[in-house]
Amino acid sequence: MKIPTSADWGEINHNDLDADWACKTFLGKSFEEAVAMFRENALYYQEGLQSMPASAFNFYAPALVTYITSPQAAGDSDGASSFLNMVCSMLKTQRHIIWPETERLLLGAAKQVSQSQTFYDADIGIYGEFSGVYSEIQNHAKHRT
Repeated sequence: MKIPTSADWGEINHNDLDADWACKTFLGKSFEEAVAMFRENALYYQEGLQSMPASAFNFYAPALVTYITSPQAAGDSDGASSFLNMVCSMLKTQRHIIWPETERLLLGAAKQVSQSQTFYDADIGIYGEFSGVYSEIQNHAKHRT
């Protein structure tokens, strides 16, 4: 898949600050550059994914998966928790933009993350049970809305 171009992003509503930020931040970034951004601060950069058009989302979401399922993500409790919540939210509210291949990748990563709460050093008292979020993800994955 090629790096999404301005045409792939389409016309961004500059009054939509999240979409505008996502475009300015990710436009022209390679897959490897996006992985490095997520490695630097997954919580911060993944917020932009939910404001991207389909082509950009389906290019950059796998970069997040590459990072969040890598050994470099050890101890990234914020990144892991927000990843699970992002997947849940996307399936619930924006599933129409997620391509089937990307959905399979997100679901596989969500399962892995949900089973690795200790790896991410994600205190249950702070982040809740990852397995509970994964159950919700599975529920949304089963039912197309």
